[in-house]
Amino acid sequence: MGPLFGKVVAITRPLSQSEEMVQQIRDLGGQANCYPLLDIHLRTHDPKLYEAVSRPVDFVIFTSVNGVRAYLDAREKLINPFPMPKAICVGEKTAKIAKKGQMTVVGTPSRYAAQYLVDLVRENGWHDRRVLIVRGNLADTLLASELRALNCDVMDCIGYDTVPGKEAAHLWGDIELGILDAVTFLSGSAVEVFAREKPIEGANFNHVVFGAVGPNTRDVMLQQGLPCQVVAKNATGADLMIALGRHFA
Repeated sequence: MGPLFGKVVAITRPLSQSEEMVQQIRDLGGQANCYPLLDIHLRTHDPKLYEAVSRPVDFVIFTSVNGVRAYLDAREKLINPFPMPKAICVGEKTAKIAKKGQMTVVGTPSRYAAQYLVDLVRENGWHDRRVLIVRGNLADTLLASELRALNCDVMDCIGYDTVPGKEAAHLWGDIELGILDAVTFLSGSAVEVFAREKPIEGANFNHVVFGAVGPNTRDVMLQQGLPCQVVAKNATGADLMIALGRHFA
């Protein structure tokens, strides 16, 4: 029996990104219930994305798996694609998808923060390069600004949209029924969707453990009035499950 034996854990990330967490919860002896508070929509028909993808660059920077999928989907539709550029990917999962798409990954920061990526470019002497950033609609533009300060020719392109899902009411209901032992949040955006569904003030969360994928998500939880008893050491779903297992052990 694992540390999550008899525990029911809520996963709030998009279904397309939940499979590994579901399996990890099962491996730790628990039951995983999925409540996707966010949905991902690739911009498959956005002319701005195709324009960006059709221009030759030295590097493409991906901050998520969804960015890789959006880029490769758009590239497949090019009639005469240029040679595949090199990729800089945040996280091993993102790098894995890029490699499956026949991209050469030359850098893999473990954490997403603009400074980590900028430091990687600076340390490798990749100044004055042509760079395409493929990101989500909710990501900030700080990375593009920092790379331009290194004299990089930067195209900053939105490849996918993160939109509210339809499971917030279901999640609230199961919390109130006492069905769940833990709720995990993988982004501040998911926390905000949850908080908009019902007033948090006065809610009874005494029987539920809340976990965050990292300090940024934890901070959003606290700002919204949610408790946060578990924070992943590294900002990955796998590390969050490890931290949750230790909490219940």
